Formats: sequence, structure tokens, C-alpha cells
Amino acid sequence: MGRITAWEPPSRLAYTWHLRFAPEDATDVEIRFVDAGGEHTRVEIVHGGWERLGERAAQRREGNRLGWTSVFPYFVEAIERGDG
Repeated sequence: MGRITAWEPPSRLAYTWHLRFAPEDATDVEIRFVDAGGEHTRVEIVHGGWERLGERAAQRREGNRLGWTSVFPYFVEAIERGDG
């Protein structure tokens, strides 16, 4: 869950993120799509705002890291198949 905070196609998307948490506990995600030459695009993902969570930040950040780790293999697989 979250709210889009910036929408700048085709180069940038930013949003708040609070899956299974209250909106006031949201963190910030920014995704940039950078021309890497030819038909290549570099995707940069920055996930911040952890400091707002105080003592809860370390546990939430680790849980989120595990989430990203589980998702990335699907992106790699799609790219290798030529889907992306």
C-alpha cells in the first residue's frame, strides 16, 4: 500500500510504502529509469525514510530486504527470457 508522490514518465516514480502497516509508518521508495545506452536501461531503487520509524526501523528494514530478495529473481528470469 502507499501513495504516489512523484510521477515523471519515463524516468522516475516515487511513492510511500506501508504494506501491512499504518500510513503514518510509511517509508519512501524512489525508482529511476536511466538510459544506459543502446537498448539498455538501468533501474535504480532507493528505499529510505527508515529514520522515521525509530526503534522499529531495523526490523522493518530487514523484512523489506528479504522481500526485495525474493522478488528480484523473477525480474532476472523475465529479462533473460526477453520479456523485459
